Amino acid sequence: PTIAVAILVEHSGHGGAVAAPIAKNMLSGYLKQ
Repeated sequence: PTIAVAILVEHSGHGGAVAAPIAKNMLSGYLKQ
């Protein structure tokens, strides 16, 4: 499947330092299904 992910975290840290772990958790859960 083709997957597109956009993570927006307001009032938080910097770029991938905050968004990457969130995206990783989301994709891990999705791919386990």
